[in-house]
Amino acid sequence: MMINSEKEIKIGDIISFGEYNWRVLDTKGNQALIITANIIEQRAYQSDWTDTPWETCDLYKYLNGEFFDKFGNEHKSQIDSDVFVLSVEEATKYFKDDSNRRAEYKNEACWWWLRTPGNGNLCDAVVIISKSGYIDMTGCYVYYNNGGVRPAMWIEL
Repeated sequence: MMINSEKEIKIGDIISFGEYNWRVLDTKGNQALIITANIIEQRAYQSDWTDTPWETCDLYKYLNGEFFDKFGNEHKSQIDSDVFVLSVEEATKYFKDDSNRRAEYKNEACWWWLRTPGNGNLCDAVVIISKSGYIDMTGCYVYYNNGGVRPAMWIEL
C-alpha cells in the first residue's frame, strides 16, 4: 500500500509500508523518517572480525541490496535515501528513554544494532541498544549474528 499523503502522518504513528509496520520518528515537509516498529530479523553487522565503517559493512550492503529489493516499485520510488540503522545520536533524539528503545524479535526482548562505532577498547564493535533499551556505548562485536535489525529510512509521503 502506498502512503496516502492526504492523511496527516504524525511523529509516533505506526504505518504500514511494504510488508512491515514502521514507526514515524520525524517529518520534514513531505518526507518522514521511519523505523521498523520492531526487530525484523537477526544478522551480523559484518561477517568477519574487523573494524568496518558503516558505508562498507555487510549490514549496509544487505539493507540497500537484498532488503531494498523486497519492496515493490511503488514503494521503492518513495524511498528517499539509503536504508540504514540509527546512529547513537538519532537513537537518543528519537527515543527519549530506555523503555522507548526496547524492541522485540519474535515476541522476545532482543538487542539491536546502531551504526556508531563502540568506544570501548574494541576496535571491531559498534554501539547497540540492549534488551532493556539501554544504549551500550562499548558496543558489541560486529560479527555476532544475533544482532537485531531495525531498518530506518526517509520516505516521500
